Amino acid sequence: MSDKPRVVMVDDEPNILSAYRRSIGRKYDLQTYEGGPKAIEAFRAGVDAAVVVTDMRMPEMSGVEFVQAARKIRPDSVYVMLTGNADQQTAIDAINQGRVFRFLNKPCPPEELDQTIRSALRQYELIHAEKTLLRETLMGSVKLFAEIMTLSDPDLAEASKQIRADVRRLGEAVGVSSHWQLPLAASLALLGAVAQPPASIATRLEDKNLDLTADIGSRLLKHIPRLQSVAAIIAAQRERGYLPEKIADLEEPDMVLVGARLLRFAVDWRRETINWGNDRAKGLERLESDASDYDKRLLEAAKEIVESGVCRADIPTEAISVPIKRLHAGDIMCEPLTTRNGLTLVQSGEELTPLIIERIRAFEKAELMAEGSVNVIRPTAEDGEKAEGDANAEGKPEAEPETRAA
Repeated sequence: MSDKPRVVMVDDEPNILSAYRRSIGRKYDLQTYEGGPKAIEAFRAGVDAAVVVTDMRMPEMSGVEFVQAARKIRPDSVYVMLTGNADQQTAIDAINQGRVFRFLNKPCPPEELDQTIRSALRQYELIHAEKTLLRETLMGSVKLFAEIMTLSDPDLAEASKQIRADVRRLGEAVGVSSHWQLPLAASLALLGAVAQPPASIATRLEDKNLDLTADIGSRLLKHIPRLQSVAAIIAAQRERGYLPEKIADLEEPDMVLVGARLLRFAVDWRRETINWGNDRAKGLERLESDASDYDKRLLEAAKEIVESGVCRADIPTEAISVPIKRLHAGDIMCEPLTTRNGLTLVQSGEELTPLIIERIRAFEKAELMAEGSVNVIRPTAEDGEKAEGDANAEGKPEAEPETRAA
């Protein structure tokens, strides 16, 4: 794999593409395509590019039409337009409709083309730096919200975790897994329940309470920069209806509708699963009895999820008993962890985070824990030893040897 930046060039004339390969082919990981349809086919097959340079006048698909189609598949690429027709309207269409970075006239000297590509690469790096910062900031915020839910209501946090997993797999099944709004909306779908009076998880997932949950959650999020679309998905999650017929190339506004449909199905499936004693197959049967209320594609995808089962990462693990002071972030609870007075701190199957561990240790320090050790799932010996070494390297206290849980 080349360490040079990937540049794609599109033109309907083979001789021009050959000239590009001779003039700048050694400077970049250059791929050329004769016409827009062939480039679109390559993008759909997985070809990516930092910069895309396209001719404007092509017989099958104009440059503007190509960029509009390509942006739906490769929205982060930076697009440059070349044309021999230098009229003003062509430039306006290329910039406004295609949202291209630069507009160049043909014939374009190799030096000018190379300089433009370098400028486009800097723009690409800036876009990705901003997206990385945004992603880390957003994911950090979502993690904080999730931990708040875990601390306030472990049952609610466990339901949210299952809803997110189901939305991810349902999204993959219907072809919208690449949209970043979906996992965030799924993680925060029940956030509004934190502001409501305490109740069982089954009560929280009743329709009348979910309407209020959606309203509160969306209002909490809509003022956070870049989360308006996530807030819109959460606000619309109780609306009834089907998915659009074709959803592979949807624009962002349409993702609100798709995300809302996925959320409603996943939340309802979780509610019915809980009502049937955590039997996911029975819960799905209940949704199928109201089949006219849900999209057939989601019902079929849910059947495949049930049939395939839900499995964790393919890493060998073992159940062990560890003192509370030796808990690690990433440990998974084998059973609910409760205090002496019956308060549930963490549900069975919940993954421990540093904040949750701090809370558990605070209860232990106050002598409110019933037991000094807990049963958790952790990577087996080889990985576990590494985890222990990492913990000790951070200055965490030594403790008595761990023993396997009975």
